[in-house]
Amino acid sequence: MAVALGGEPSIRQEITPLQPMASVPADSEPYDPTSSRSGPLALLADDADGWRLPLDSRYRGWRLGVKRSFDVVGAVVLLVVLSPLAVVGAVAVAATGGRPILFRQQRVGRHGRPFTIYKLRTMRADADDVLRADRALAERHRLGGYKLELWEDPRITRVGRHLRRFSIDELPQLINVVRGDMSLVGPRPIVPSELIEYGDYAPAYLAAWPGITGAWQVAGRDEVKYPERAALDAAYVAAWSLATDPIILLRTVPAALGARGVR
Repeated sequence: MAVALGGEPSIRQEITPLQPMASVPADSEPYDPTSSRSGPLALLADDADGWRLPLDSRYRGWRLGVKRSFDVVGAVVLLVVLSPLAVVGAVAVAATGGRPILFRQQRVGRHGRPFTIYKLRTMRADADDVLRADRALAERHRLGGYKLELWEDPRITRVGRHLRRFSIDELPQLINVVRGDMSLVGPRPIVPSELIEYGDYAPAYLAAWPGITGAWQVAGRDEVKYPERAALDAAYVAAWSLATDPIILLRTVPAALGARGVR
């Protein structure tokens, strides 16, 4: 596999097409997205070399059409139901930190296509400058899976901490789902420089639509570091079925309300 990344805002990628590998044995454990060592993940995580979409993976064909329809309907319903909460969050951001209200950033989408992700802004307007100015902080950010603890991150505003704690800042990503950039469930969308952390699991990430929630979120969110996070995403794609996304969505609710794994 070869992956070549150019600088933002353009992304150049050269990826060897996915080839079938031996399918996951039929008698393997059922896939549990909340377990880091369950089912196909136990097989995939120990041998990432040459990872390829399993021959019997259902993440292809007409089932993806059903997934897309489920995403659009679900996103529209959630936009209607949760829009008051998003408005309250937007007003809080504007009242305490001014504009911009939305945070926009380029992320890597399905098949390596770049797209602009939307979130309620939870950081200072000069957040990138703050990180670049402090080498030690930038290194902790990288080693922490491109995250910092909420209490130690000087870029995050006071309102932003509350928005992140309950994932309210993620609500604008429902627009990304309607646009076709993302899915309700899938690997967490990453920045181009982060793709290197996936190593031989990169084809698994690039085969799927990034998701607002996914196996990583319900398994522990920020507590799950690379390379386990990459293995979780690979397992999700390898073992995906039409029942997988509803299960993960249902498990996301208590995870978000309990702020489990938030940093």
